[in-house]
Amino acid sequence: MFPMLGWNIGVHRFADPELRSYRGDLDSIRTLIAARTDAVEVPRATAEDPQVAGWQAGLVGVYWLDELVDAGKGAHTMRGGRPESYLIRCEDLRTRLRAGLPNVAVREVEGCDAEEWLLVEAWHETDQHASARAAGGGEQ
Repeated sequence: MFPMLGWNIGVHRFADPELRSYRGDLDSIRTLIAARTDAVEVPRATAEDPQVAGWQAGLVGVYWLDELVDAGKGAHTMRGGRPESYLIRCEDLRTRLRAGLPNVAVREVEGCDAEEWLLVEAWHETDQHASARAAGGGEQ
């Protein structure tokens, strides 16, 4: 059997009401997150943060997220694939979904405001490092 190489991606809404309702710019949401979590990095999703979409992707499956970060439209905290954490707006996720992603398990993306900030976790998958969060995602 060949090892699975790629990413298991989960998209989450903030459970914290203040973070979920925030509609400001990237720097302001990062300042608010830092104040709420006492950390400057993009946080990991918690069990309380509902997952609104999930899928598996190949090795280049996070490039679109990196492009958003490079364009100043998102933030990223690297954790060596366990997980990579991104902060993006719902409108950018919807744009990507309309462009086409295979076998996306979409749960509640339509319920998100376009300006809402979402957490994206990308778990690097190999035989040795499959994520426990993978059970919630789709398949490719």
